[in-house]
Amino acid sequence: MLSDPNETPGPGGATVNIRIIGSIHVDIVTAKTLSETMISVGVWHQAWVGIVVLLYCVAETSGCFITNCPPGGKRSMDTHSNHPCMACGPNDAGQCIGPNICCMPGMGCYIGTIEAKPCRHENDNRVLCQVYGSPCEKVNGGNCVDENICCNTESCAYDGRCRLDTNVIRNRFSPDILRILRDLLDAKRIVK
Repeated sequence: MLSDPNETPGPGGATVNIRIIGSIHVDIVTAKTLSETMISVGVWHQAWVGIVVLLYCVAETSGCFITNCPPGGKRSMDTHSNHPCMACGPNDAGQCIGPNICCMPGMGCYIGTIEAKPCRHENDNRVLCQVYGSPCEKVNGGNCVDENICCNTESCAYDGRCRLDTNVIRNRFSPDILRILRDLLDAKRIVK
């Protein structure tokens, strides 16, 4: 029930005082209704700002994982890569080529084995790594990682044009590791 003849019911049951001053109508909304309106507008404004900030953070922090990489994989993105790929294999003598591929010059590649297990962590790094070896064409975006072996992040294939670059091996591995690898290869040839 309205106590003042000038009071009229407003939206949401709020009271609105209407005063006529000459020919000008002045609406006065009660303070309670005004504060409720301001709070509801403020909540919506905060919600939209929160959503925009969340979307911005997701866009800026999203790494390239196997499911959302561009065609050709993480290494095909247009960024500068200057750190070597993670070490893997026996005595860390190999390099990670993909999340399940570890290749060692002179020894071939381990695909999906325990030697390639550390390579899964390369996807956690947002900066691309440098795969040693010249580019090859048997697999899309591949590199010659060993004699006659061309690999990309997902697979390897035989490529007769891939030659083992002994300068890369000398610069990447210590003489002791190279001697051990040579001894292992010689022992393997003797057994056959």
